[in-house]
Amino acid sequence: MSQTYLAPEQISTNQIDLSGSKTWPLFKLIDHHIQASKHFPILYLNNTQYHVLFGHKQLNKDITTCICIERPESSHQLFLLFCELYDAASWPLMTKLSVMNYLYFNAKITRNILQKEFLKTLNLHQQGHQANHFNTLLKISQLPTKVQGFCQEKKYSLKQLKQLLLYPPSLLLQLSELDGPFKISASQFILLAQHAHDMAQNNRPITKIIQQIQQSNERPSQRSTRLINELKTQLTPRLSQANKHLHSLSATLPEQLQVNWDPNLEIKSLNLNVSFKRNEDIQSIAQLIQAPKTQKTLKAILKGI
Repeated sequence: MSQTYLAPEQISTNQIDLSGSKTWPLFKLIDHHIQASKHFPILYLNNTQYHVLFGHKQLNKDITTCICIERPESSHQLFLLFCELYDAASWPLMTKLSVMNYLYFNAKITRNILQKEFLKTLNLHQQGHQANHFNTLLKISQLPTKVQGFCQEKKYSLKQLKQLLLYPPSLLLQLSELDGPFKISASQFILLAQHAHDMAQNNRPITKIIQQIQQSNERPSQRSTRLINELKTQLTPRLSQANKHLHSLSATLPEQLQVNWDPNLEIKSLNLNVSFKRNEDIQSIAQLIQAPKTQKTLKAILKGI
């Protein structure tokens, strides 16, 4: 197949219509993702009339030159040409995956051809382990439509999309429907999926928690943060209770002394931060630390970690 610029009278009947039944579904997939300025005008012959194709619209006006495309030898070359003409490498990631899904399941382009030719054109190729990579892309392209729309809106990276494959599609769909009453970022969505999946594994559905928070007067972003914290608390009640107790102890220390610790309580150590303005304060700070009440509090915190 080749491309040349020719005058209308030089165009033969050996032309293809990229808006025909084979490629029209691809136009619908990418229609709202590509700008008209990027479209190539294509002249094709229909019966005895010439038509100009610009994007997916036929424009009734004459032009002196156009792109002339020879008929591809096979159907997959037609789709490959379509992707090349419409700069598929620059499409949003989820659009590329939707196109790949269509080519594999609907257009019946073989796995081998998709891996060898289309992944490079779509800028989805990866060095090594091509079979595993292709399977991963195909799984992502089969996520529920609403989940795909959410991921497209949040501009998910391929790495983030791979993380979503760890969780059931039905759970991801349930969480994607929260966007609105809750304002969920890309990273929060993954965290929610993780916590909600862990809750489900323990036969503890999250529906009631969601309903309670949704009825609050909080802003959508506040609801999201609260939901994540609530699920985390439900999953680790002992940890949450222990941290709450440690915070109550640290609040009794003199204001010049502040302590912090590993909230997961995996590191058995305590960080003591001291604030003072003058060198003369050092001695008084030392006395504060040595005071029996302070020592008792610090020992209690250490014991609780």
